[in-house]
Amino acid sequence: MIKNIYCSLSVLIIGCASAYAVEFNKDLIEAEDRENVNLSQFETDGQLPVGKYSLNALINNKRTPIHLDLQWVLIDNQTAVCLTPEQLTLLGFTDEIIEEAQQNLIDGCYPIEKEKQITTYLDKGKMQLSISAPQAWLKYKDANWTPPELWDHGIAGAFLDYNLYASHYAPHQGDNSQNISSYGQAGVNLGAWRLRTDYQYDQSFNNGKSQATNLDFPRIYLFRPIPAMNAKLTIGQYDTESSIFDSFHFSGISLKSDENMLPPDLRGYAPQIEVA
Repeated sequence: MIKNIYCSLSVLIIGCASAYAVEFNKDLIEAEDRENVNLSQFETDGQLPVGKYSLNALINNKRTPIHLDLQWVLIDNQTAVCLTPEQLTLLGFTDEIIEEAQQNLIDGCYPIEKEKQITTYLDKGKMQLSISAPQAWLKYKDANWTPPELWDHGIAGAFLDYNLYASHYAPHQGDNSQNISSYGQAGVNLGAWRLRTDYQYDQSFNNGKSQATNLDFPRIYLFRPIPAMNAKLTIGQYDTESSIFDSFHFSGISLKSDENMLPPDLRGYAPQIEVA
């Protein structure tokens, strides 16, 4: 008889614990239509009203270097964070995960909390979203390396780098002569593309009258990074770069590996040799 009473009390306590929930007293709201006020979004921790919010994001306790404008949508009477494929890319998810998310978009974004392996926690005070995801779903990351998804190619613009020299020769007898020369580099940036040219300019005068003018462009070339191949593409007139052979001037197309695009731990070739 004592065992039966003990079991009944245990079931009663468990039932009460699972039924516990936060409720708000609407009588404290001084408004005529307070009965129509929906406070359910405040009953669960980590929820925000439907809308877009600018906040910091952490992925597996690693902070992303940029702010994200994240969308909160209504799902099953609760709000949840919803990420676009571009935001999933910025957070470092693999291409396979992003392709799967693109097949299940809701209004252009994917509610990541649908994945049981992903958990999120929102710190409303700091406006910071912490995301925990399996490491196998994320691309390689390094504290001393910026992945290509976070590269900033800068604004479009042009520049002129120059060195200017002028001389004046005035003998006691004969004509006066002057000379102006300049050299440097000019370029244009547009997205990931970089257009560069070296130039040399020379002009001579005799008694203030122009005698000869020369403008030369020794090389003109266009280049850009190819992150998918960890390489640099160059088109135009350029000098080869080699630590073994002498460099030479050429006109054409070059595709050269660039280890600077790799994380520090993956650069170079250092085989491990074991002797038995």
